[in-house]
Formats: sequence, C-alpha cells, structure tokens
Amino acid sequence: MLKPEYRVPSHSVMFGGPGSGAHVSIDDPSVAREHAKALCYAGQWVVVAKKGPVYVDGRSVRQKYLPAGSHFILGQTTLTVPDSSNPQPNEWFRLDPGLQVSRLTVKRKGEISLRVKRGVSLKREDRILLAGTSFTVNKSELAVIVGPSGSGKTTLLNVILGSAAPDVGEVRVFGQLVAAPGDPASPAMVIHSVPQETSLHKQLSIRSTLRYAAALREREGQSRYNRNIECEILTERAGIAQRAKAPVCELSGGERRRLSLAVELAADPNLLILDEPGSGLDAGHDRAMMETLKNCTKRGTTVVCVTHNVSNLNFADRLIVLAHGGVVVYNGRPGDALPALKSKLSLTKADWPDVMYALARRPLPCVSEQRQRHPRHAPRTKPLKCPLGTWLWLSRRQFWLTLLHGREASKHSILKVPFAHLWVAALPALGAYLAVLSAKSGWQNRSGDTDHLIALLATVAALTGASLTYSDLVNEARVVDRENRIGVSGLQVVSAKLTVVAFHTAALTSIMVAVYSWKRMMGNSYALQTPGPVLGMAITIYLVMLSSAAAGLLISAFSINLHKAVTLVTALAIMQVALNNVLFDLPALLQRLTIVLPARVGVAAQAAYLAQPRNSGSPDWLWTHSQHIWFFDEIILVTLAVGFAVAAGIKLDYRCRKVS
Repeated sequence: MLKPEYRVPSHSVMFGGPGSGAHVSIDDPSVAREHAKALCYAGQWVVVAKKGPVYVDGRSVRQKYLPAGSHFILGQTTLTVPDSSNPQPNEWFRLDPGLQVSRLTVKRKGEISLRVKRGVSLKREDRILLAGTSFTVNKSELAVIVGPSGSGKTTLLNVILGSAAPDVGEVRVFGQLVAAPGDPASPAMVIHSVPQETSLHKQLSIRSTLRYAAALREREGQSRYNRNIECEILTERAGIAQRAKAPVCELSGGERRRLSLAVELAADPNLLILDEPGSGLDAGHDRAMMETLKNCTKRGTTVVCVTHNVSNLNFADRLIVLAHGGVVVYNGRPGDALPALKSKLSLTKADWPDVMYALARRPLPCVSEQRQRHPRHAPRTKPLKCPLGTWLWLSRRQFWLTLLHGREASKHSILKVPFAHLWVAALPALGAYLAVLSAKSGWQNRSGDTDHLIALLATVAALTGASLTYSDLVNEARVVDRENRIGVSGLQVVSAKLTVVAFHTAALTSIMVAVYSWKRMMGNSYALQTPGPVLGMAITIYLVMLSSAAAGLLISAFSINLHKAVTLVTALAIMQVALNNVLFDLPALLQRLTIVLPARVGVAAQAAYLAQPRNSGSPDWLWTHSQHIWFFDEIILVTLAVGFAVAAGIKLDYRCRKVS
C-alpha cells in the first residue's frame, strides 16, 4: 500500500485543544493546538501525529491506518474512527463509561500449614481479596465505595491504578484496558490518585508545593503566569489560602489532606482516585472535602472515593457497598441504600453500624481455581513534554529542599538558618583538622605518616558524601511514586538531586581544603606540578565526595525503609575505611575488586599525585607517580559517580513500576 504522502486524501480532519480553531476541538488541556491529523484515503482513515503524540494499542505511532470503530488516544481523550468519510466532529468522540470493573478476582498466597491426618501433608491456604467484583462508574460521577474493614477496598484501588494485576477479570478506564503504571497509553497516565498517607515535602510552603506540582504536570501552552494564578485559585478551593506561605510541616492533618487533593487538581484530571480523604478530619472539614469532590465532577472529572465515613454520602452520585471479598451488595443512589440493604441482609432496623456488622460476618463466596493469564505490558514511562524543563524544575525544587533542610527544627530561629547545615559543614572541617594533627609535615615531603594523612582525607570525604544522600529517596518514597505516575522518571529525579549535591559537595570540599591549608603547607618537591597542590587535592576530595553521594543515592533506591538504608551505608563506610589499601596490604585480586570504592580510588589518586610509595606489601598500580595515572584515577571517580547515579535511577523506576 502506498504511503500517505504519495496519495491525495479525499478528506482531512485536524484535532486540536480548546480554542485552537481545529476541525475537532477537544476540551482537554493536554492536547496541543495542532495535535494530530486524520486523512481519509478511499474510505479508510489514517491518523498522523503532528505536535503531540498519538497512542494506538498502548504504543506511540507517527502514522497508522485504522479501520472504522478503532480507538486512538490524544492527550487524555479517547477518540473513535467513524464509519463515514465526511463525519461530523461529534462522531469522533466515544461514549464509554469512565470506569468499568469486570469480574475482578485477586488472591494472595497464604502461609504453608502442616497437617497430620492419615500421614503428614503440607497445604497452602490462599486468601481471597476480591471475588468477582464488578461495577461501572459513568463519566463525571462522584462514586463512593464503602464497606467493612478487610472488604478489599484498598486492593480494588491498587488494581484500578495498575499497581496490582488481577488473577481474573479486567478494569477499563474510558474504554482502555489498565496495564501497568507508567504505560504511555495506559489509563494509569490519566488517573490521578490521592493516597491515604499525605506524600508532600514538609520543608516547602503551600504555595511552593502547588507551583512545583503544577509545573511537573504542565499543560500544553500554559504560561507560568496562568499556572501561578490557577495555583492561587486552588488554594482558595481547598480552603488553605490564608496559610499559603506556611510550610507543610506546620499544617494540621486536615490541611495536609486538602493540600494533597489540590496537588492532583492542578493537573485537571479526567479520573481522580482517593483513599480515605476524610481520615483525620472533623465533621465540618469532611463535609467540605466531599463538597469539593462534588464540584470537581461539574468540571468533567470522574471521582472514585473510598471512605469509612457515611455521614456525607448524600453528595455522591453513586454509592457502591462491598462485602468481604469485594462482593458488590449495592450499587445505586445513596438515598436508596439503607432500605435495599435492610431487605437484602434481613435486618430488623436500617442503620449503617448494623449494616457494616452484618456485611463483616457474611461468608466469602466460592471462587473458581481457574487463573486467567492477565496480560502485563512492559512498563514504560511517558516522558513529559520537555524532559529538560522537568529536570530544571526538579533541580530547582531540590535546591530549596536542600536549603530548607531542617526547617522544622529552626523555624523559631531569628536568622532562619537550619542547624542541620552547620552539623554537615562541621564534619569535613573536623576531618581536615584531624588530618592536620595526624601528619606533622602534611604534604610537604614524603614522610612516613603521609599515607595515613591521605587515607584520612579520602575517608572523611567519602563518609561526608554518603551522609548527604543515603536517606533522600527513602524519605521521599511516596512523593517519588506519586510523581512517577505523571511521567517523572527515576533518572530525572536522581540527576536533579545529584546536580544540587554537586554544588553542595563543592562547598564542603572548599571547607576541607581551607581548614587543612590554613595549618599545613601544600607543596613538596616530589609532587606533580599540574594541576597544582591546592587544586589537585581539591579535585580528588570533591570527586570522592560526589561519587560517594551517588553511592548513597543508590543505597537509598535499594532501601525500603530508613533502617535498611542505615545498615547499608554503615557497611559501605566500613568497606571504605578498611579496604583503602593503607591499613593492610590488599591482594592483587582484591585491589581490582575494590576499585568501586571511592575512598580507595581517592587514596590512590592522592598517592599518585604526591609520589607516595607503599610502605609495605605488593605495589598498587593506581599509586604510580604519573600524570596519566593521576588523571586516570580521577576518571574512575567520575565514572563511579555517573554509574551509581544511573543505577539508582533505573532501580527507582523499577521500584515505582513494580507490579505487586
């Protein structure tokens, strides 16, 4: 078949965003002015991407022939190829429900039990979390899901969000099958969720939090001025405008929940999922929260909310009541729920406590053992419109997070200077002063104590670098996972953090070099003349500190909690101290294996610069007194920093997209 550019179309249709003047105007802020074009050749349509991506069957395409009735996605809107060759604009829009859940069954493997009956046998009892759950939520509806504890509400939300795969059944969002989180054509990219635990940076103010959230969820053609204006409107809608300058650490639990909701509303979502939004709120604020969610549906957003509070169900358009196993016992208008449940459960009176108690005692239904092979697409992260712009916003935010580190502890200080920065600066200063005491002659000549000096300097630099970052990704795990759903990749997060850490480590390196050179002479007759004693020492210490900081990010990416991160960074510190080839002689094989330790390479680089000989043991080729070897040692440190950062970003992406 001939390519479209070699044929003359009989009809063409341009798709664009609101106010674009296109043939088909789509009320979707994520659609560009000239997003895509459809060309008709002999009754067959081909869709061509212009200034925005086009997704068909979960993959981005530049152009593709589509038969009548096929579907494609522009921005967050699903369109249908019409039957006619000259269709009206409204014929391109499909009328699928907002959320469609069909026969979901989810099992969790139980513990292995030992049975002694006519012999010894082992048996695993699987726990049924969802047993054939089915319901439909129409577009622009507020659906509230209630049920007793353990009825599978949280599991249901995880399946809808794409973070858990069902054993049987499927979930469709606006007609598209939910695959894995981060899939470009997956509805996981148009579903915005407000988790039960607020995932916010506590150092930032309310206004800064909303502005960074809006920048990372930037719409096509939106200026910074308009974005800031919308953030101010969101603070008014959330009822937190009076405290817009207050840091998140000073907010109450209810105010944090309203701010967490405003963060997702900044993207003007098509589908919004909330898990216990009224948890910790008083009756008045819970009512205000439900009223805000109801107003969201008037703007075209489909809202699905899980809650235990039944006092404000009258705001909902649809009420879904679940029993154990996710069995839907009621799906309809909230006002008719209690009479219908009273009759269905054979209760003497109709009130919610009795209904919940009766539902909790209902036995689980029998579920077939047949397991459906649910397709799991390879998770792919959708890049934002400008990856460089996203990185710049992340770097800017990380700069302020670093600057405001420890703000909660210093908020009553007159100078507003976090004491955490003073402690971090004190560590390299103390290490440099101890280095002064450890070697009387310093770098002035090749004395017997110089190897202990360079080992101490490299070790202090390595420990300082790792201490800057080992807890970052652990403490921000919820924020990172939340932003990964909107397309922020792990590599962008890690690179932004390492960029800011690079400036931080430069300042700390200056402190170390200044303290040491203040007390000790730097040059000697044996040292290399290039790049000079002060600069040579500073470059090595800086690269050791930076590569150790990248190793700290890698540790943080692999850690599920702070306890594990502390354990791993302690193990790293022990190896950096013990395996630097100064305390004892390393075998030749171990010398090559420990090249991944920044302190080990840093000691060798300083020894190569000073022409410091090994006091005992086998020779170390990294200690060779040569300009080329010194330069090669520095290249190793740069490679370690980049390698650790890339590995941390890949691991972070894997952790965010992992299907549970």
